[in-house]
Amino acid sequence: MDKTLSPIIIISLISLTTSADTFVHRSTHDKLYGYAASKTENGEIIVQTKENGPAALNLAQYNSVRSRR
Repeated sequence: MDKTLSPIIIISLISLTTSADTFVHRSTHDKLYGYAASKTENGEIIVQTKENGPAALNLAQYNSVRSRR
């Protein structure tokens, strides 16, 4: 591997593990902390949450804010 590419990959991986999103339900104001992992066939987003593991969310019901945790 190229010597200049290795530090870029390491920094990218570190930044991925330290950033997260906060998902706030629009009516209940429940908060979930995690990151979007994939999209389901019915349009929901699978979010890997800190609290409950993977959860399918309808993002129309949530506000999401980029956060550093």
